Amino acid sequence: MKPKVAQRAISFGCDAAFRRVPRGFTLVELLVVIAVIAILAGLLLPVLSNAKYHGKNTVCKSNLRQIITAINGYVSDEQYFPAFAANTGNGHGDWWKVIDLPITYVDVQWLDDPPKNQDRLGGVYRCPLNPGATISMLFEQGSGRPPGSTEDMVYMTWNSYGYNAWGGGNFWDRLGLGGFSDLFTPPLPTLNRTAEALVRSPSDLYTVGDNFLRSHDAAMDGVQSQNGVIAPSWLVGGGSSATPVSPKKQPGFKRHRGRANRACADGHVEPEDMRKPFVASDAQLMRWNVDNQPHRDALQD
Repeated sequence: MKPKVAQRAISFGCDAAFRRVPRGFTLVELLVVIAVIAILAGLLLPVLSNAKYHGKNTVCKSNLRQIITAINGYVSDEQYFPAFAANTGNGHGDWWKVIDLPITYVDVQWLDDPPKNQDRLGGVYRCPLNPGATISMLFEQGSGRPPGSTEDMVYMTWNSYGYNAWGGGNFWDRLGLGGFSDLFTPPLPTLNRTAEALVRSPSDLYTVGDNFLRSHDAAMDGVQSQNGVIAPSWLVGGGSSATPVSPKKQPGFKRHRGRANRACADGHVEPEDMRKPFVASDAQLMRWNVDNQPHRDALQD
């Protein structure tokens, strides 16, 4: 009997020795895990951000390729570029109506009280990187807001893209692709179209692109066009000087990472690095004019 009792005692002692109470993470171990997760997140987030940017930028380039292909199809049929404006007198061009692309609209409610909906071009005319410019609204009597009050808001522009309608001059200088009018005739509607034969260097001529304007006035360089124009001049391009946020700090400009996609007359799309100052050099101005000359004397800025 004694050996059996001893054996049970030994067996009981072994069971007790190997029985352990489960324990949780120590504070140090928890901090190490958190640190590892933070490091991995820091490595992955820029990759995801870059992937998101490149995906949307690819859509933007695809939009411009479709637009320039449609413009060139029009030119092939007509031997003229589309007129900037044919049937409108409100300051906006309607060049996009005559090219063979579907037209869709986005219903934008940009004031909540009272409701005020504004149609804006959608589909290929809407860049996924550019939500619009931040502007200051001044409310008057009858607006539903206290008269004289102001509010800053992101305002979706009519078209995310602009047409090189006037080149480096104005509508009477005949330097752009949107046609021209006589000096003493209102510019809208455009009376004459620009002939295809006038374009001297199609691969160098900006035709359509992101609606960021250039200006040798650093405070206005990169402002967004309100009229569906791109130009080396914020005055000619219809840029607004009333924005409370400087052009290169606007959400659309930052999301584009300081680069504007431009489609040239030969059909290719390329980025213009707008992080570099626009000094209105001959090389910069030549890209806006149909005859591939700078025409510095015509610059309106």
